[in-house]
Amino acid sequence: MKYGLGIDAGGTYTDSVIFDFEENKVVSKAKALTTRWKFSEGIMEAVNKLPSDELRKVELTAVSTTLVTNAIVEGESHPVGLFIMPSGNEVPENILHNPVKVIKGRMTILGEITEQTESSEIIEAAKKMIREEGVEAFAVSGYGGARNPELELKVKKILREHTSLDVCCGHELSGALDFSVRAQTAVLNAGVIPVMESFLKEMEISIGKTGINAPLIVVRGDGSVMKEEYAREYPIQSALSGPAASLSGAAFLSGTENALVVDVGGTTSDIGFLSKGKVSVKEDGAVIGGMRTHVKAVDMYTAGIGGDSEIIRSENGLLDVGPKRITPLCRLAESFDLKKEIKKFKTVFFSKNISDLKAYQFYYFTGREPDFSLNPVEKKILSLLKEAPVPLYELVEKSGSALLSRPGTGRLEKSACIQRSGLTPTDIFTITGRIKLWDSQISGLYMDFVSLTAGMQKEQLINEILEIINVKLAKSMLNKLFPDYTASIDVSDKTGFFDILLHGGNNNIKLVPELKIPVLGLGAAAELMLEKAVERIGGNLIIPENGDVANAVGAVTNNVSVTLEALIKNTGEDEYIILGLENKKNGYRYYKSLEEAMSACTDIITGEILKKAVSAGTSEKKVIIEYSDSETVSSGGNRVFLQRTVTASVSGKPDLL
Repeated sequence: MKYGLGIDAGGTYTDSVIFDFEENKVVSKAKALTTRWKFSEGIMEAVNKLPSDELRKVELTAVSTTLVTNAIVEGESHPVGLFIMPSGNEVPENILHNPVKVIKGRMTILGEITEQTESSEIIEAAKKMIREEGVEAFAVSGYGGARNPELELKVKKILREHTSLDVCCGHELSGALDFSVRAQTAVLNAGVIPVMESFLKEMEISIGKTGINAPLIVVRGDGSVMKEEYAREYPIQSALSGPAASLSGAAFLSGTENALVVDVGGTTSDIGFLSKGKVSVKEDGAVIGGMRTHVKAVDMYTAGIGGDSEIIRSENGLLDVGPKRITPLCRLAESFDLKKEIKKFKTVFFSKNISDLKAYQFYYFTGREPDFSLNPVEKKILSLLKEAPVPLYELVEKSGSALLSRPGTGRLEKSACIQRSGLTPTDIFTITGRIKLWDSQISGLYMDFVSLTAGMQKEQLINEILEIINVKLAKSMLNKLFPDYTASIDVSDKTGFFDILLHGGNNNIKLVPELKIPVLGLGAAAELMLEKAVERIGGNLIIPENGDVANAVGAVTNNVSVTLEALIKNTGEDEYIILGLENKKNGYRYYKSLEEAMSACTDIITGEILKKAVSAGTSEKKVIIEYSDSETVSSGGNRVFLQRTVTASVSGKPDLL
């Protein structure tokens, strides 16, 4: 295979690259705005900007996307019915999902079955959930299921046979013992299966129109990849795949083993670590949409500041940057003449005493028609914006909205039918000449007005805004470097340790930070926004070649990686059993020594991990086995072995390569 197509659909931009596997380099790259209402549209715009003769040579397509994360965070998952088999007879307090049904089927923590399931109970409850709750998928989790999945699989088989709906079991996603978290993970996964299914169908049709006839792989949240069939069944594994692809792309492009990586996007800046050339992941599971899961994903800190962050006044009257993303004025001015409206702002400011900078942001129609019924105010807003962009204060007057703070634009904005445009870091860098992609005239004219409202010279105000950006990004990096230290990122707060550090100490002590690892800057605006911020923490900034599309590079160059975990447990009678691997139907096999149990465990887990690797998409045969022991101390002071955790892992190129 020679050429691969890498795609990353981020929060603001979608990146695409054509990668030459023989030469190990990027051949061409492109960007387009992400269309969150339908990701495939923005993806295809980015793909179609690539040379057509190179696209025809593509034999593999890899994609990372915020699709699943967004669906969960924004409440767009499909309704899921949850069946649980806890240790007791009540729904545990930490399971908040609804609808949920406690059914028969019990086992010990070691996986020994003490009560069988009952088919009629499951069928009746499932039909009721579908009829009364509109359930479109099911999740199953049982106490001890990570050690013995037999009961979960029985419930899954019954549900599939009698409802034909998608069913996800907790043990299929995690071998960890916390069955409540496994239940939550299974619910989230089941709810986004239809979302991923729809996306992959869209991708198949859209990519096919370009003449590409290539298999598709999807990036997982830990930076590895999985084949399309695996992604359809376990879409939750793709959550947080964008940041993970960025970090793995940074490792590939820079060749750096250890680094702090900062990916500056349009909406956010994602900050994570490379350790020994690998993406740092949260082994205990990521929090997605405020819910703890067992999904292994990139260990990332996200700061609400990017190239397209809005510049506004905070409630205390000071200028602030972010966290909301808006369209830069310089970009909007490419399509519309805004000069006449901006020249009116001075009169409005003095005559109507409107000081809120949000009132002077423009709303504009994106071209997407709403898929819901509009109220009278929304109809008027859409009608006005289809003619030309309108500043908020004028939109409120003409549409009949009640207040500037409640203009009635919420639903239209959320559905991306309309968007806001105003002053952003991109505009500031355009005014100063650091960015030359757009005409600086409109941004400069708007900046003149903001300077007037602030009562200071434009150059002074620009320097103040740049200082806010530098301090916010520096503090965000410090938040990642000091994860257990909570500090305000309010630039006006000079009392926290981070502030003291960034300002060189205080009257009694001089502090000069020196970062021991380099900072890899990714994203189109990385050099502009990180240069001074990295200096503030005593770091060395490296901008790798093609770092502006590192996420797409990471998508197409990643390996398929899988892990499997088992326990060797001391029964207390100088005998050992293996949990999580052996066939439970015939009971446990008991081993007379730890060495004998470890030998058997190694043989079994090796066979199982190789099967799992093939299912995920690689036939790599090298298995890495690691273990750690848990011990205690007896009353006599002797060390007593409790259990050994054995982890097997495989990482290899996709079979498609």
